[in-house]
Amino acid sequence: MEFGLVSVEDIFPHPLTQELRSENDRIRGLVELAVHAEEVGLDVFAIGEHHNPPFICSADAALLAWIGASTKKLIADVRSQVALSLFTDFENFSVFKPGEHQLDSLKTTLDQVVAWSTALAPLRNPPAA
Repeated sequence: MEFGLVSVEDIFPHPLTQELRSENDRIRGLVELAVHAEEVGLDVFAIGEHHNPPFICSADAALLAWIGASTKKLIADVRSQVALSLFTDFENFSVFKPGEHQLDSLKTTLDQVVAWSTALAPLRNPPAA
């Protein structure tokens, strides 16, 4: 069994100070966090890839390479991705109908999205105090 941390590389204000760190500081902080994760014995430091604010990493492979170069044994794992085409995987450009060759990869990706969505639900909707 492996234990680790996952980051979606958000760039929200600090919850106590409301300070908004720069993207550069946030990226450096993620590398530092990965180094500390290894120091305390964790096996994995995973990141998500995003192309829109408020997330910082649209080049997860580059960030994972930096983390890999800064650590000795952490596992870098880029999860399943599916390239869908508007022309071949959507009927009339609106009804989702993936090709047969996409189904296994799509199922893996959607299973991961559902698992993370379920795990993160308490953070999005904290219980009322």
